[in-house]
Amino acid sequence: FWLKLPLLALFVGVMAWRDAGARTHAFQASASLLHNNLVTNGTQWVSVANGASSSVDPAKIMFHAQDQRNVIQLDGNQPARVMQVRFVQVGPAGTWVFVVCSELGTHIYSEDGMRIMHFEKQAEPDSPEVVHFHRGIAAVDSTIGHGTVVCIGTSVGSVLMLKAEPPMFSLVEQLRSPENPGPVGDVASSSMLASIASVHDSGEIILWNEPTLQMAQQIRVAEVPIRLAFADIMLVVAFNNGLIRVWDCSQLPAGQGLSLHVEVASHARWLTGMDVVSCGGRRMIATVAEDTILNVWQMSETNEVALAHSSVVTDKLLTGVAFLNAGETGSLTVGVTAYDSDALFLFEGA
Repeated sequence: FWLKLPLLALFVGVMAWRDAGARTHAFQASASLLHNNLVTNGTQWVSVANGASSSVDPAKIMFHAQDQRNVIQLDGNQPARVMQVRFVQVGPAGTWVFVVCSELGTHIYSEDGMRIMHFEKQAEPDSPEVVHFHRGIAAVDSTIGHGTVVCIGTSVGSVLMLKAEPPMFSLVEQLRSPENPGPVGDVASSSMLASIASVHDSGEIILWNEPTLQMAQQIRVAEVPIRLAFADIMLVVAFNNGLIRVWDCSQLPAGQGLSLHVEVASHARWLTGMDVVSCGGRRMIATVAEDTILNVWQMSETNEVALAHSSVVTDKLLTGVAFLNAGETGSLTVGVTAYDSDALFLFEGA
């Protein structure tokens, strides 16, 4: 990989990593070729196996915990292709819920996936040839009296805001850009910045001010963004061509725009997954791509980005990555999924 200077300082060996790629856990089906196809709440790991045809075969959602393995399927009268899954915490007690976005809409389940709490139907298509879907999941603490809000991206470019009062959820707002930026690829939120961010297949990155529900900034790039996440005051975005860009959002509360801080060319082929975590005083980024490589990056106190670890998962098309013990302050474990494989590959760092 190569770097675009002077935005980035690189050094290797920030952390001592042990390649535990030979140590794997097995899911009950093979992971699909779906961006960011591995999520966790710290105790459970979930991947998706979509059917060969969204009109015939049901999707399987595979849970793997230390003490159990189970598979759930979408409720409803018809099968659907899953677009994204994610765990989020909602309500005053910080209750974990499991959210599934698909061609049907959005299902919100209990943490273990066994009980459905809410279904938000997607918009009716204008014609049978048009496929609508939901994609993009985040939760933010509302400053305008809604408590916790679950944010859901849609194929028409809007972001739905669902008020969360488990086990009840209700649609309260919908964020829309007047420029119709196209399908949402992912959604992230920051209670610290009172902001919601969405990326779109057209290359748009939109920042929303949560208290006013107004668009704070819109950035247009040439690449397709496939994942974004906040790391404190920084916004990290992964792009299809292997780039990672980090924007400084510290001036957003003052009504000023973002400033590009770091750009990293992290992979040589299509980037398929990214995870960002802050724990134990560290901010870490993990990425995987079609080049079979897992890269783990560490952000410094000055928001520089350094390569901490790199591994090759031989002959595998990687499709998901997650920090599996993100809530702990000790060693980090990164999990990786691969297309057409039921294995969860593990890598450990001190």
